[in-house]
Amino acid sequence: MCFRVDSSPVTAPARFAKRGSKDAKPNGQSLIGSDRESIAMFMAGHRVGDLPGVGYATKSKLKDELNVETCADLQAVNIGRLQESFGNKLGTKLSNLSRGVERNDLKFEQA
Repeated sequence: MCFRVDSSPVTAPARFAKRGSKDAKPNGQSLIGSDRESIAMFMAGHRVGDLPGVGYATKSKLKDELNVETCADLQAVNIGRLQESFGNKLGTKLSNLSRGVERNDLKFEQA
């Protein structure tokens, strides 16, 4: 099973749809496999600054302390090392996001 992502991100989990639609612009398409390995490979090509919640300070610390600039670099870092540098919560979040694992569910409100 694959997610077909076009410029209207409705066919894949929100983060992948958003990222895939940016990669597919102006009128292309992205295919992201639904298995963990395909998602991790898709994420590997992106810069850590593209991850939600990674701002200038976190990006700089990742580069200066761990020589990490891409999600592939981040995937190679042991989660224990990330937790040491960034604390349990952020270290775990960075590790998960670099692999395309997201624990937040979308919340819908009725108008």
